Amino acid sequence: MRRLLALLLLLTTVSADARDLVLVVRGDSPVIEMDSLTVRKLFMGFTVTAGSQPLHAIRLGGDSSLDSAFLQSVVGMSAAQYERRLLRMALKQGRAAPSIAETSAEVVGALREDTRAVGCLWADQIVGRSDLRIVRLLWRG
Repeated sequence: MRRLLALLLLLTTVSADARDLVLVVRGDSPVIEMDSLTVRKLFMGFTVTAGSQPLHAIRLGGDSSLDSAFLQSVVGMSAAQYERRLLRMALKQGRAAPSIAETSAEVVGALREDTRAVGCLWADQIVGRSDLRIVRLLWRG
């Protein structure tokens, strides 16, 4: 009985500390859903559209745990590989890299200003916001 209680306590603690990385857009964005390959393409600098509108990605650079989850689950590369790939895309093909925001407030502000913006945030950073919408769960921690 004590072992079961200890196990339940451990599971409760783990789930309370867990965070979900989500793909977020403005509430009235034309983006309805996005599969994992399309998300990867968007954050790699390829042109991705919703309807006829090109989308642009916004990364949160000031959160190392979010960045780690993003690199692992979205692009599947190390930070150095990802930066090299973005640089190569810019130099060879003239593609723009995703915008980088230093705070979650900057990401939220950019999302609120533009219906074509797509960003990655922790789900708990947008709880209670009716102006933003989660499009996809990217990683569950």
